[in-house]
Amino acid sequence: MKKIILLICFVVLLGMSTSAYALTAVSNCADLQNINNNLSENYFLNNSFDCAGFDFGDGGGFKPIGGNFPAGTNPNNVPASAKFTGTLDGLGNTINNLTINRDMLYVGLFGFTGSTSQIRKLSVDNANINGGAYAGAISGYNYGTISDVRA
Repeated sequence: MKKIILLICFVVLLGMSTSAYALTAVSNCADLQNINNNLSENYFLNNSFDCAGFDFGDGGGFKPIGGNFPAGTNPNNVPASAKFTGTLDGLGNTINNLTINRDMLYVGLFGFTGSTSQIRKLSVDNANINGGAYAGAISGYNYGTISDVRA
């Protein structure tokens, strides 16, 4: 029986699409902030965590993922390399006490998301988001897919 199951698993793996992708774990607010270093990667929250007191280092709290543009930036002129275009799967986990205080456009956990981005299965509780135009707890400006998300 074990050989049959192993054979079935092998056949299934052989038939997998080439679009399979690796996922990078996000365990805390610093990991979440580091998504800005690779906006096209695919991520998952492997636990709930608290961002109380987290600061990017400039007094503004968390820096939006794929965002933080100066006033007057037209959304049609935002380069693809500056938008989040990957995936964040929250796996049902919660980000608590997210604080963003930035006088910029496109402010939120995600500042600006591209059309290929996917944000799903997560909660953002007790968020304090302050910004210029286009501000929201999940995304300041969204072109992607957001599903099963609560703020």
